[in-house]
Amino acid sequence: MRELADALNTWPNAIYGHFSSKPDLHEAMVTQILNDAFDDDVVAAALDESKEWQVRFRDIGMRFFRICAEYSGIGKLLTHDGMGAASNAVALIGSMIIAMAQHGLEEKRATIVIQTALFYLACIGDLLGYYRNNERHTTAVDTLRDPVSNKFAIEMLTVLYDYDHEERAEQGLSLFIDAVSAELATKN
Repeated sequence: MRELADALNTWPNAIYGHFSSKPDLHEAMVTQILNDAFDDDVVAAALDESKEWQVRFRDIGMRFFRICAEYSGIGKLLTHDGMGAASNAVALIGSMIIAMAQHGLEEKRATIVIQTALFYLACIGDLLGYYRNNERHTTAVDTLRDPVSNKFAIEMLTVLYDYDHEERAEQGLSLFIDAVSAELATKN
């Protein structure tokens, strides 16, 4: 709160005058970020039933991933703390569950698939966000490249940071879509 107050050139107590707690402030920030990212045009495109559910699922998923990558830590607030529940983005989750159910997937199964996909995307997006915005990670990788350092630690950091996160997000979404499509094919 002190850092935020400094950035706003005010006192922390002034922020608490608008928000009773940090979680309330986090909730307001998450909801605003999601509503900005999932504006009316994005929501309309996601609800457009003339598009296949797979296309809509991928579009929503990649937008969600990019939000998590842009705002380090927001993935945890969304997936673990359940923040942003009043946002346009969360409303789209229900529409995707309905779209999958209309194609024959049980509602409970669709919910699990979507929750798992969003958790996956949040994790990858958060990793990218932390990597982009936090010099400590880059410094840690550079420090561990020293030949005396632990080889295992170098390999672990390389796995986390030295790949195309956007490509991994796309690949992950493809896996979810392919799995659901295969499941639907066996039911029909």
